[in-house]
Amino acid sequence: MIYKSIKKNIRFGLLAIFGYYLVCLLSPTLANTQVSVTITDKQYIAQSAKDNLQKFQDKTVDSLLPEFICSSLEQYRELLMQATKIDKISETEIKELANECEKIFNNLHYVIQKDKINEEKTGRRSSLTDRLSRCEDGHTRCIGQKARLDWFGRFNCDLEAASCVFGSYVEMANDKRKKGGVPKD
Repeated sequence: MIYKSIKKNIRFGLLAIFGYYLVCLLSPTLANTQVSVTITDKQYIAQSAKDNLQKFQDKTVDSLLPEFICSSLEQYRELLMQATKIDKISETEIKELANECEKIFNNLHYVIQKDKINEEKTGRRSSLTDRLSRCEDGHTRCIGQKARLDWFGRFNCDLEAASCVFGSYVEMANDKRKKGGVPKD
């Protein structure tokens, strides 16, 4: 009886060791797996791009925007035009779009940080900075909810955050235009 119990425990122990070894062996592989881009994901991005293109189609406001924001907005419009056709392009081209969108947002992030530093020096904080901070916070939350290797999820976060930033600048420029002033660079 004791012999059977010991034999059973040894088998269970060996099975546990084998299972642990298998998990350790496969976990790097499983961690690097990535969900492929679904048709629904592509449709969501395409619709979002169409909506944002419509939102930023008025180019008359461009002259009221700071120069860097204006040129970045032009790049963003081009990216959105390509993103509207996302269901017709390859995954490699989608990754290139995602990288381009990430560059656009990172450049915007740099400008926002620079503006924050300048405002800290002067001791004045504008409502634009508050809006931009909310955009950045939303981006940080969105990225935090994505898996490390989820490039398509990051693409979506970057698209939304860039739209938020440009929307804030365009809204401020429109407000200034209504009041008769021009925003400063």
